[in-house]
Amino acid sequence: MTITRGAQKLIKRYLLGELTTGSMHLVEIGILRSAEWFEELLIGEEELIDQYVTEGTDHNLGERFEVLFLSTPERQTLVRFAMAFHGYLSSESY
Repeated sequence: MTITRGAQKLIKRYLLGELTTGSMHLVEIGILRSAEWFEELLIGEEELIDQYVTEGTDHNLGERFEVLFLSTPERQTLVRFAMAFHGYLSSESY
């Protein structure tokens, strides 16, 4: 089973807390039942972190990201690491 573009968007909206309770429940079931959905969750987390660190976000997305996505210590650690890594790469001359 291949994850559709619509499912990818749904998972990102899930990560940002933009779904109704019913839709959240359906995504959670998909994540628990399918390794592909779980993998897409991890990819979505990485993409959101990368966007936040490298591009910044608009005000609304930035606020949702900081309040909802960064609500766990694990995700806060991932963002701190990504910021440090990005800073290191930015300072290197190629």
